[in-house]
Amino acid sequence: MRTASFIFFVLVGLTTIGCTQAQQQGGRTATPQVLNLAPAEFIQKIKGTEQPQLLDVRSPGEWAEGKIGSSNCLRHDDAAFAEKVSALDKNKPVFVYCRSGGRSPIAAKALLDLGFKEVYNLQGGGFEDLKRAGIH
Repeated sequence: MRTASFIFFVLVGLTTIGCTQAQQQGGRTATPQVLNLAPAEFIQKIKGTEQPQLLDVRSPGEWAEGKIGSSNCLRHDDAAFAEKVSALDKNKPVFVYCRSGGRSPIAAKALLDLGFKEVYNLQGGGFEDLKRAGIH
């Protein structure tokens, strides 16, 4: 009897979990989230992406000291941020970085709020980490 009761409760539990997950998904796609990547992962993802969109949110002065390839320089606190990033393709990955990891998470979140689907943020570091890793 104990075994039958145990099996019954396990089956009920599994069924409940499956139904709850199906209800939560409800046929909708998941809400996009910023994907925070460590420098090595960030670089690997950039290199594996055809024509990556790079957004450097350092100041123009910092950007003039060195930049990564085809990066766009745009401060996250620029009053025209939303207007200026509209030149980027919302359906293609965007890679966001700054000098030390403080500004890029703010900009990455703003991109999601503006409807970008795939946003990667350089976690815990910034441009100096990328330079040391040899990407520029």
